[in-house]
Amino acid sequence: MASHTRGGGERREYHDWGRTSVLGGRRVSGQRALAPGEVALLRVLAPGEGPTVVASASRVTDVRTGPGEIAFRSQGPAATTAATRIALPGSPKSTTITSTNGAAHPFIGEWDATSETLLLSYENLPDGVAVRVAY
Repeated sequence: MASHTRGGGERREYHDWGRTSVLGGRRVSGQRALAPGEVALLRVLAPGEGPTVVASASRVTDVRTGPGEIAFRSQGPAATTAATRIALPGSPKSTTITSTNGAAHPFIGEWDATSETLLLSYENLPDGVAVRVAY
């Protein structure tokens, strides 16, 4: 677990997702074996697929892609952490997340070169946040 102190001194705990997948806390890998009774959500990504949002623990809308970037809106219940995995054709150069009032929104980002995906972890907001990733 990692922690982050927000403005006003409120301390929030975040999972240090590292190289794990968004769903199920499993490592991003080329293989996955399921035990009897175990459930998993699996998605096969073609090499170089992207930019695209693969999965998110939030509502993702208004996805826009352009040369060298992907942008979208993400919203979810207050006091919950969003985890969003994005497939990119290259490593991210910059990432910004802003709230509806234009203020910078704290996040943790982890690039996985093997799967060519970026995992973003940030606090959900009911009004949403704007996410922009340049690669």
